[in-house]
Amino acid sequence: MNTRDTVVESIDVSILQIPSRIQIATAIGKYDGIRLVVVRAHTKSGPVGMGWTNILGTGNAAEAVRAFIEGMYVPVVVGRDAHDVRALWNDLYRRSASIGRKGVAMYALAAIDIALWDVVTQTAGRALHRYFGAVHDSAVVYGAGYWMSESIDELQHDAQAHVDMGLAGVKLKIGGPIRMQEDLARVDAVRDVVGESAQVLVDANQAYDPLSAERMARELADRGVAWFEEPLVADSVSDYARLAARSPIPIACGENEYSRFGFRDLIEQRAVHILQPDVHRVGGITEFMRIVALSDTFNLPLSPHTSMELQSQLVVTANNASMMEYYDWFEPGFFTEEFDVSGGRIVPSQRPGVGARIADEALHEFSVS
Repeated sequence: MNTRDTVVESIDVSILQIPSRIQIATAIGKYDGIRLVVVRAHTKSGPVGMGWTNILGTGNAAEAVRAFIEGMYVPVVVGRDAHDVRALWNDLYRRSASIGRKGVAMYALAAIDIALWDVVTQTAGRALHRYFGAVHDSAVVYGAGYWMSESIDELQHDAQAHVDMGLAGVKLKIGGPIRMQEDLARVDAVRDVVGESAQVLVDANQAYDPLSAERMARELADRGVAWFEEPLVADSVSDYARLAARSPIPIACGENEYSRFGFRDLIEQRAVHILQPDVHRVGGITEFMRIVALSDTFNLPLSPHTSMELQSQLVVTANNASMMEYYDWFEPGFFTEEFDVSGGRIVPSQRPGVGARIADEALHEFSVS
């Protein structure tokens, strides 16, 4: 195919609303589902590229991301060849540098970037992980969810279901220091179910101060918890560095870092033991692969945040690939193919493209546009 066939002629943007089966409650807030901002990049005579970014909650954040895409990024991308994806990433990042190097701008950039890589890899006839060169054929999966809104009986039911699936671990949401004893009782209850068959992890969603986080880390270590995720405010790298040096269990963070520069700072200050990039928050595949290089260079485990359907394509390219989150957000048929999780692992899609293509029926059914 002539590369001129992959010039982007138009881009359309839509919003999908995916309700949650139960109320989602974390230390940050309560939510009733997620929204996806979906980009379709139409090329001159090549494939249509699809990219998407997910946003927790059903408020107006998705509309802000769509407006950013349409107002700031579409005029730059239309008329350019999708194979210029890395140059386009740089152009778009610079275009929004003064108004959004984190948050909305990076969510918007991710949707565009993923759609362009979808064009590139479809044109090449290769699945994304084959295009970059995979070093693993599958990724280990752990069960996520375990919301603060769930009772102990519900947590134990979820844990048994995930053990029965053969998942490598389960991860509980916990709150701040004021509910430490309650959360430890919930950890104990889940440990009673999984025993030694799976690891237990906890995620505090930035709810702790440095002193109480150190105290909680010791309690979790006594219970054999495998990692303590995002205990502190995400922007306080120096506090993470002090905690990482004192904690008896690994500290995982990175879901709220938005570029390779943030991950570089975490690594240089020895503030993290497990890297958790999110392809939607770091501006897409282009930047994610730079973070993979950091993971490999500094020999740190890489455990992506959410979106196993897409990020399974990426984590298998990392030498230090660690576990991925399993969420059952999507009903069967939402994607054009099903993602089989068996034996505690997920095998990335082998189809040409980025591997997580939303079905036309789902685009119609869940659209709020």
